[in-house]
Amino acid sequence: MTVPLELRPDTQGSDIDGMQLEFAPDLSLGRRLAFAYEHLSSSLYEGDPEAVIMSRLADLLQAEVTIYGADLTVIRSSVRSPSDAARRLVEDRPRDPRSRSTPEWGAQLAPIGKQARHGWLVACRRRGWGNESRNLVRMIVGSTAPLIAAVRQLEQIERDGRTAYRQALVRRLMQRRPARDRAEEESLSAQAVATGLDRGQPTRAVVARIAASERQDTELLLGCVEEALSAAGIRHLIVATEEGELIGLAQGSGSAIGLALDPLPGFWPGLVIGIGRETVEFALVCESKRDAIVAIDQVLRDGGSAVMSFEELDLGGLIATESAGSRVGLRLRSLIEDLRSDPLAYDALVAFLRNQQSVSAAAKSLYLHPNSLRYRLDKVETIVGGSLKDPAVIATLYVALATETL
Repeated sequence: MTVPLELRPDTQGSDIDGMQLEFAPDLSLGRRLAFAYEHLSSSLYEGDPEAVIMSRLADLLQAEVTIYGADLTVIRSSVRSPSDAARRLVEDRPRDPRSRSTPEWGAQLAPIGKQARHGWLVACRRRGWGNESRNLVRMIVGSTAPLIAAVRQLEQIERDGRTAYRQALVRRLMQRRPARDRAEEESLSAQAVATGLDRGQPTRAVVARIAASERQDTELLLGCVEEALSAAGIRHLIVATEEGELIGLAQGSGSAIGLALDPLPGFWPGLVIGIGRETVEFALVCESKRDAIVAIDQVLRDGGSAVMSFEELDLGGLIATESAGSRVGLRLRSLIEDLRSDPLAYDALVAFLRNQQSVSAAAKSLYLHPNSLRYRLDKVETIVGGSLKDPAVIATLYVALATETL
């Protein structure tokens, strides 16, 4: 490689020591550094600027160039296997490193970002550099680290923008609202296809809810869900919400999606996943989302598999999904509002139904005396105007609770 420096036409400088020898004697150290920096910074216009920067730096210094993370894991390197000597030199670095050397190796280190936020840039070469070159090498490595930090920051901005766009798209697709015009539907469909989904293929909503104590790892869970779906060949668009849930679309049968995601709850305590009904129109995916939420509630209420699809809903769940938005659904939600006007009675009812209508088990779950629970259940009967021993009343309350989150 010919370094594009201000040399005579017949001069071929290939590495840093050659630069020192081939430059005109009156060319200052600052000029040499400026030319090297211009050569490296022009990499920012390439498709993968970080890779090009490292390749050019490695060629310029005739060295292996490696980026180490803060924990000293190799993030990227110009060689397939960075030398152990380079890693040892990094591990033994002083608090404010400039250079490290052994009789066999020499290295120049520079922190990437403030307090090495993005790791360390290390140029390492067997036997190091000549005395005349060492100072220039140190300055080149030191000036290259901010370039890599800038690339990392730009990449993070791009990732954040892409994440925000995907979140907004999923939110619009999942919203329940009056019929949209055809142009808007086409626009949303086109945007969904641009993310990798296939128009006209069976599509289902997927909702994953995790225990509150684990929600700091939502991004990690998102990566695991996407990896599981990709490994199964299932096209998907899944995002994390501000509430700590995952929500999105997956294209495949309920059994195929469930099979792909089934292992995950074993690694994530409290993880529950609901899979909605199949639809071939992105405009109808909001209904599939409703099914997924009901499936999650059924799992939390009755136990069983932590991954449940629309086809596995019980009769109460099916009625809940089909009644939402209808006059029946409105009546059921009105009943829930009346029950919630007395929080103690509402909690007693929920515990009563979740414990198979066992007063003793429900009282134990609420840390109450059974008679205290019976008193609260009497208030429930007053609110609903019927007996909890009447199967019709129990069925109505069960379905009403199932529709509560819709």
